[in-house]
Amino acid sequence: NICAEKANSDRIGCLMDHMKDSRMSQPCFHAISTLFYFFRKDFSLDTELYSACALPAQKLCKAPKEWQDKTWSEVSPQIFPCLYQHYNDDRYKLDQAEEFDTKVKGQLSLPRACSVQIHRFMRIEAMDVN
Repeated sequence: NICAEKANSDRIGCLMDHMKDSRMSQPCFHAISTLFYFFRKDFSLDTELYSACALPAQKLCKAPKEWQDKTWSEVSPQIFPCLYQHYNDDRYKLDQAEEFDTKVKGQLSLPRACSVQIHRFMRIEAMDVN
């Protein structure tokens, strides 16, 4: 690993500094690119996303219990990128499945309501870019 010797708190910064390094794998590059996008943005999350994703954020992303009651700047900026990563992982599992069944549903990290809100939120963000 390019930044294995770095402390946990310095590792993401190191990886961002080495994004063009030929030793970086494509999956790592994609993950760091996604994080870089979220770190640069100042998201204002809405009530629908907060309420649909409160429990998964606490369970999967170490969000504080009252995270939905705080403004985005008060909350760790890693919560939404974490939720988004789980959203992408779930989409990959669904794409790989030949048919949607209870087995696939049991492997998904996020409840459907949260996934729908993340998708909606990212569509809105994409419209703001255009």
